Amino acid sequence: MADYFFSDGPGISAVIMALADAFYEAAIDQRTDG
Repeated sequence: MADYFFSDGPGISAVIMALADAFYEAAIDQRTDG
């Protein structure tokens, strides 16, 4: 499934990486906030 997305080109990969990074940062912020 992942190969299907990444085979679409660098555009899709960049979007996925950006979303993953955003979610990761949000999780870190929530964890260190409380």
